[in-house]
Amino acid sequence: MYGVQRQRVIKQIVTLSRYSLLEAWYTHVAWLVVGILAVGYALAMFVGQIALTETNATQVSVLAAFLRLAAVYLSCLFVISSMVREQQQQLWFLWLSLPLSRSVYCAGRWLGYALLTLLISGILAVLLSCYAPIVPVLMWTVSLSCELLIMISISLLCVFTLPQTLPAFSLVAGFYLLARSINAIQLMADGVLLQTEQSLFHQTISFLISGLAFLLPDLSQFTLTSWLVYDTASLAQILIILGQTVIYVSLLFAASLFDLSRKNL
Repeated sequence: MYGVQRQRVIKQIVTLSRYSLLEAWYTHVAWLVVGILAVGYALAMFVGQIALTETNATQVSVLAAFLRLAAVYLSCLFVISSMVREQQQQLWFLWLSLPLSRSVYCAGRWLGYALLTLLISGILAVLLSCYAPIVPVLMWTVSLSCELLIMISISLLCVFTLPQTLPAFSLVAGFYLLARSINAIQLMADGVLLQTEQSLFHQTISFLISGLAFLLPDLSQFTLTSWLVYDTASLAQILIILGQTVIYVSLLFAASLFDLSRKNL
């Protein structure tokens, strides 16, 4: 009996994830990826023409930064727009009217988005491999996949909390910018405190920044361009990134499931 129920749950999750991938196909996400590749190639060629020294390193740096930002933007925007459209058209009432638990629904949608982001990372890495060695590109791709998994998880949470495209995407963008820069903000705050008298106000600000740095993932250590230019990536760094990804994806998925379970549908 337990085995039959487990197979049914797995089949429901696979069906929902397949639906998410089909939705990405019919909304022409593939053409957007092709557009990103075309713009990235043109950008790399342009930079190669104007760079005076270290042409290949400059091309790799600019191309890697562009591909990372484009992948994050496309993945988050698709997750948010897909879920908002489903809520506005009340399609999730149809899903949840079936013998389908909310946890299975959330897991199926997340799995579909995760597979899509992994596919996007792999496709973008093909272009990057034309300019950088294959081993650093593979490590960069693994790190980008982890970064995208965290971002789609926070996107899913935000769209459950704020079921509108603009507020949800703004919150996700703020999260990404803060997680990318919190380490630098913390260093600047500590430097200011060393040069000034540590008043209660400064100590409070420092405590808040340190608390944010503790809670947020350190995305400044993810998908580093220096890995491609100087081949500095190591297995230890990748393992730390994988560990952070597992922790934050689990927490964000649990928060999304809690937010979905408390909704009166």
